[in-house]
Amino acid sequence: MSSTLLPHAAMSPAATYLCSGSGSGSGSGSGSGRRSSCSSAGSKRRSSWIRRSRAGGSWGHVDSLGTAADPSRLEVPAVHRRRRGDGQADSMGRMSPIEYVLQTRALTPDGYRSPSGRQSPDDLDGSRRLPLPVGPTVAVPAGADPDPRSCCGREDAVDGCGRRSWGDVLEDARLQAEGQARRRAYEVAERAAGRDADPEVSARLESGQDLYPNCHVHIWLRSCKEEVCQPLQGTVIGCIPRWIRGTLLRNGPGSLECGKDRFQHLFDGAALLQRFCIADGEVTYQSRFLRSQTWRRNAAAKRIVVTEFGTRAAPDPCQTIFKKVAAMFRPGEVMSDNAMISVYPVGDEFYAFTESPVMTRVDPVTLRTLERVNVASTLGIVNHTSHPLVQEDGSVVNLGMSLSATGPQYSLIHFPAPQPGEPARPMGCLPRTALVTRPAPCLSAGGAPLAAVEAGRLRGGVAARWPLHPGYMHSFGATASHFVLVEQPLSVSVPAMVRGQLSGEPLAASLRWFPEHPTLIHLVSRETGRRTHTFEADPFFFLHVINCFERPSLAGEESPAEPGEVIVDICCYKDPAMISCMYIDALQEAQKNPDYARLFRGRPLRFVLPLGGQDGGRVQPRPLCDLGCETPRLDPRLVSRPYRYFYAISADVDADNPGTLIKVDTWTGACATWGEAGLYPSEPIFLPRPDGQTEDDGVLLCALVWGDDDRRAGLLVVDAQAMVELGRAEFTAPSQVPKCLHGWFAPHVV
Repeated sequence: MSSTLLPHAAMSPAATYLCSGSGSGSGSGSGSGRRSSCSSAGSKRRSSWIRRSRAGGSWGHVDSLGTAADPSRLEVPAVHRRRRGDGQADSMGRMSPIEYVLQTRALTPDGYRSPSGRQSPDDLDGSRRLPLPVGPTVAVPAGADPDPRSCCGREDAVDGCGRRSWGDVLEDARLQAEGQARRRAYEVAERAAGRDADPEVSARLESGQDLYPNCHVHIWLRSCKEEVCQPLQGTVIGCIPRWIRGTLLRNGPGSLECGKDRFQHLFDGAALLQRFCIADGEVTYQSRFLRSQTWRRNAAAKRIVVTEFGTRAAPDPCQTIFKKVAAMFRPGEVMSDNAMISVYPVGDEFYAFTESPVMTRVDPVTLRTLERVNVASTLGIVNHTSHPLVQEDGSVVNLGMSLSATGPQYSLIHFPAPQPGEPARPMGCLPRTALVTRPAPCLSAGGAPLAAVEAGRLRGGVAARWPLHPGYMHSFGATASHFVLVEQPLSVSVPAMVRGQLSGEPLAASLRWFPEHPTLIHLVSRETGRRTHTFEADPFFFLHVINCFERPSLAGEESPAEPGEVIVDICCYKDPAMISCMYIDALQEAQKNPDYARLFRGRPLRFVLPLGGQDGGRVQPRPLCDLGCETPRLDPRLVSRPYRYFYAISADVDADNPGTLIKVDTWTGACATWGEAGLYPSEPIFLPRPDGQTEDDGVLLCALVWGDDDRRAGLLVVDAQAMVELGRAEFTAPSQVPKCLHGWFAPHVV
């Protein structure tokens, strides 16, 4: 018989009687008024519920010998006799079990405790919820309704008669118990940390309310089901300046699902390219998945067959231990090439980037995948960052890790500028002959990738401080004379990575955090490719360098040496806990995690490195502002040069409006913001006005998603000086639109 288990102690006196044997053990239902206990210590008798015949219309009991009792009548305590006056009790004051439960409820002011102090199943059916006590269980038929009364009009009614199922009752009790457990755990943790628990947080945890009601975390959990291959015309609100002409390319995780499998980390989702084409005040929208080798393999298998940053793939029975060992020497072919982080120009071509040594060339007009370039095979690197630096002359520099005789080395990779005779086009601008059509593929005679990629060369670097634990690097910086490499104490354990390669563990399992060691900031000469200085700072974690530049020493600064100083601005965190915050399970539980906002909290810091100081000197940063900032951008003409303003999106989950655009004045520390409730802009890309006179004279371009409408997408244009909206274009996509990560603006690509 199908049954549902219920705590024994939750039953009313009527239910207690129904699940007990007679006092003598004979199974007689004589109604003598004796009531044995439901179960005693060491008792081996079993009891179960059965539904007796429809004619009888009563509940019965069967003991372990199969003897049936007929408890259709039981003696009601004297205090409850003949209170209803409706003829339900017989001449002896006895009534049926259900009548007794109803009568008990009617006579008890709060209606939640029987006279014996037990909590009845019916008592749980009210508007107040009491936790079910833990105790022995008794089986109840799944189809049985322990409260078959007609009670229409109740506020908590579910069906037509206002009755609720046992499943609903138990679910309410479970949720309440979980809420109480969360509250207690939070208060204990706060006391252990020497802090007072926030009463509002405690109340929200216990009641199950969201801790961050203004933050729509689920915007990161969306999965695109249908691409937009043909341009979708947008509805323009306000004014899109007509001088803006080009394409805003965006990249990010587009789907967390693959067949019945689900990716476990935000950095694992299938790459989705999005395109906003802007011309003559109008905007169109397109989206298309990157057809990487990983995407094709997963799509063919209809499951996850390639291990990602935080997701372990399904094991391949055909992959022997020898093949796995051999694969470690071919990182570009074995590691996932799911380039879902960024998109950058190299020469006149655009490439999607991830941290594996593979670049995927894409068409900036149709978003088609064109070419897969394995940089490891030509340069011998193991990985590279997702954020190369595009130089003023059109050349591109990236930072990778290579293996040498002395161990891992952080190597600078240089991709040359366009050939002599061809004008330099910074910022990924294409030839003006390609205004309305896509550029012709730039291939070598043998069909090889673009010459600029082929001509990439290693140009010096720095040895890792720990041969078996090279640092994790997501971005780097540069000045006019130096490259800036920030070696944080978050490392990729080589032994763990080897074990993971053999066992199929994801890369995230190889990360190690060493908070007892400082962060090292290396300066590498642009001219020689050799390290010139190394500075120490307190340990911190980072993903994005804001900007770096050199300046003469200023009076009043800490180190007024004549050679000048290098300024390094970084979005910093105390530790790498925010990586764990981006696991899908963590995102789904973020609203119940009182530590989530704290773990994700970071601040932009400025480090001043005196070039005339002692090598290995220690530096202390100062905050640029007191707001969490991420995905920082600035005027592209001022990269590696002195600057004043940068722009970012909010990283404070508990802010009044987490979807805020931020403008930071690095001179004064002042901040200006733009925001709209329920609206989430992407990384802001600054476009200078053609005749602009000041550094912030231009606009910010951002892709938009809405917290309450998962099919709505948009392009936002904000005046960078006043931080006010100029206009936007809105689109309704055929399926969910996920939030993107990074992008690039390509002038004249329309």
